[in-house]
Amino acid sequence: MHQAQAIIERVRRVSATTQYLDIAVQKPHYNIAAGQLFLARMTESLDPYLREPWTPVRREGSSVIVERPVTQNFAPGDVVNLLGPVGKPIPLREAAHSLLLIAYDSAPTALLMLAETALAKGLSVALALVGAALNYSLEALPQEIRNYPG
Repeated sequence: MHQAQAIIERVRRVSATTQYLDIAVQKPHYNIAAGQLFLARMTESLDPYLREPWTPVRREGSSVIVERPVTQNFAPGDVVNLLGPVGKPIPLREAAHSLLLIAYDSAPTALLMLAETALAKGLSVALALVGAALNYSLEALPQEIRNYPG
């Protein structure tokens, strides 16, 4: 696990409730994989003491994209202290041809990087949203993901 300062390069609103933060990260943090997350702190001090879990949804160039609610205010140039990657990556079998992801009563944010990884390997990906997950805005999802509302 590594701790480092990262810079928010871009803030994009992707739906009425969701925004994407493009964060320029250093090499140890860029190697984050599906199933892992960052522990983030926006302040220099230890207040608040506990960090927030930030789950990346994809990597682009030297940036990691993180999904955050629009109720939190961020601006390009903001500095965030990241600790991570935390957790173990989710392995994808070489013989796999398709992947079914199910979000049950929660946002599918934690599944999006796994979906992107699977799509990059040529797998077909289906995302099923069940219960409260149906409230998730679909604008942010890649076109290749077929959505089967439950």
